Amino acid sequence: MPLCWIPAERGPLRCLEQKVLLYPDWLAWSPKGLLALIVGEGRETWVNKGLALVEPETLSLQWLISPTEQAPIQPVFSPDGGSIAYSAGPPTSLAAAYAQRESALAQRRIWLLSPGTGQRRMLTQDDRFRDERPLYDATGTYILFARWDVRSNRASLWLMRADGGAMRQVVSELTPLPDPLSNYGHMDWSTLWAWWRP
Repeated sequence: MPLCWIPAERGPLRCLEQKVLLYPDWLAWSPKGLLALIVGEGRETWVNKGLALVEPETLSLQWLISPTEQAPIQPVFSPDGGSIAYSAGPPTSLAAAYAQRESALAQRRIWLLSPGTGQRRMLTQDDRFRDERPLYDATGTYILFARWDVRSNRASLWLMRADGGAMRQVVSELTPLPDPLSNYGHMDWSTLWAWWRP
């Protein structure tokens, strides 16, 4: 569907030309009022998805990651707005979407992106896991994220420094067990935990 804005006081409805899947964890506001969002038509979360920045006043869109580079999901700004953490797998063509679905989803890793320079870096690299839903702590020092063990079909929570170091498991198993293929590859991790970040 299109993503639209309407002034809180008064004014016309304005919508992006590009289509998006309207998952709350696919939208992230920066401290400076920019919106990072996953853009791309189609219900499959691993096909034809890119990461862009939108300036709400003008609705101008700046691509940070095109759908041919990666298949990103779940962006989140650091508290100072200098970085975006997100999960991403390899780009997959629509023709191969279901033949390569499990492989594409299993290759999701946590990445760090500088919106100013466009430089990005992979933070997690363990082939045993599908890594999703990064969240910064209040200081921007740590990132909490979910891991799906692709062999044992178990979900857990892990914490690492924002540079990818000092990684450790903090919750060994999340229940009830989510379906890794539900909603066309989108797992709603927000139903499984809440993190107090004063």
